[in-house]
Amino acid sequence: MSENYAEQICRLLSSMMEAAIADQRIHANPCRAKGIRRPKNTTVPAVAWEPERVTALRCAVPARERVAVALGAGLGLRVGEIFGLSPDDIDDGAGVVHVRRQVRKVRGQLVFSLPKRGKLRDVPIEPELAHLLRAYLAEFPAHTVTLPWTTPGGTPTTHTLFLTRPNGTAWHSSAWDYHVWAPAFRQSGTTKRPRIDGLHALRHTYASTLLANGVSIRELATYLGHEKLSFTLEIYTHMLPSSHQRAQAAISGYLRDTITSPDTSDGLHAA
Repeated sequence: MSENYAEQICRLLSSMMEAAIADQRIHANPCRAKGIRRPKNTTVPAVAWEPERVTALRCAVPARERVAVALGAGLGLRVGEIFGLSPDDIDDGAGVVHVRRQVRKVRGQLVFSLPKRGKLRDVPIEPELAHLLRAYLAEFPAHTVTLPWTTPGGTPTTHTLFLTRPNGTAWHSSAWDYHVWAPAFRQSGTTKRPRIDGLHALRHTYASTLLANGVSIRELATYLGHEKLSFTLEIYTHMLPSSHQRAQAAISGYLRDTITSPDTSDGLHAA
């Protein structure tokens, strides 16, 4: 069990104990006892891939599944959003992709649901990527998939998906890792780092690329579908380009005109 997952469980249990105190069932919250070491939630800094690593993995992924690399690195989608993306979500006129659903597993069954925390969003799509997706569909036509909505007993919902398994069913993360992702690492001779090199790493690569090209943290948070700007800052602050050179360039002209230029006056005056 990871430290972060243990922290979530401890926090949930503690809130239940606080409710029990409010209902006068117990007198104290045992989760707050001094002798108990509470697990701490730690944020693991996001790791972006180098272009060579993206290229190596993309070439090693089978042609039918290769579009997932473009969707991750080119749109910053979460894994479930990649598996739930439909050609109908591409709005060529507006130049955006409407992120409206994901594929996730609930009690052992795949379902369609809203993106994480129900946050719908639009992500700008680059014309070259839009062309790549159209070419992909010409070679590998999209398949229609029907899944329950939100829960295993939910309303059957049908969508046409970019990515489906060879038998026409939807992908999910564990099947993808076993059948596609891990073999691609082996074939490319690339070491797969635990908790770093999942398909989700392409989302971090997308974020890194945007930040390096001047996209603001606020815009990035919107494109990634983050609920709080502080979360985006916590994950990606270390990827922000250094402000030293920008600060030097901004002040150099001022200094040149006011401080370091030859003095044509009668001399410096005390302030």
